[in-house]
Amino acid sequence: MTNIKAIFIIILLATTSCGSSAQKAIPVAQFQEMIKQQEAVQLVDVRTAEEFAGGHVKGALNIDFHSASFVESFSKMEKDRPVFVYCLSGGRSANAAKQLMGIGFTDVYDMKGGMIAWKRAELPTETVGNATKPAGLSKESYDKMIQSDIPVLVNFYAPWCGPCRKMKPMLEELDNEANGKFTFLKLNADENDELMKYLNVAEIPMFFIYKNGKITWQHIGLIEKDVLIKELGL
Repeated sequence: MTNIKAIFIIILLATTSCGSSAQKAIPVAQFQEMIKQQEAVQLVDVRTAEEFAGGHVKGALNIDFHSASFVESFSKMEKDRPVFVYCLSGGRSANAAKQLMGIGFTDVYDMKGGMIAWKRAELPTETVGNATKPAGLSKESYDKMIQSDIPVLVNFYAPWCGPCRKMKPMLEELDNEANGKFTFLKLNADENDELMKYLNVAEIPMFFIYKNGKITWQHIGLIEKDVLIKELGL
């Protein structure tokens, strides 16, 4: 069965590398199998150096998507061979894949769900040197913090996340206006892998509102201040 699977993947790569160009988002299991079949795989982690150091797919090269030299860093790679990209949740890698197609790469494979999905599937990672990732908030502490008779607004974000940065001033303004009417809990996605797995958070920005430990509302992506105010009952 393993040999049949290997032959299928090789045929898939051969057929997609001929003719029309391809940019494909593929599940982590397929992504892992495909990179295993590559000799001198062109595998790129497009997260920040700090994220990469804290845990990445073995054999990956780190090229930060937001670096000024992002495109230039691919100049030594072979454009007619598959290149595999991933980030934390899939946003940066999807944009990276588009850019790579734009500069002539014929086959670009983007890992669906990024490292969140990879870790959720309990696939192996490696770190750089003695790098250790912050432990983040424990499940036990989180469960205690949402046990409140006033609303608890939870926001999973990341410093590199475009929508998160866009909403930051609004959320800070809302937090300053809280006056004890609700609690605002901000959680950095890069530091809370286990908690995100526990809560089944696969994308950011992610919002939850709790009351007495129970979810009353949740939302993924950009949100307006007036919507949050309404959902918080302010």
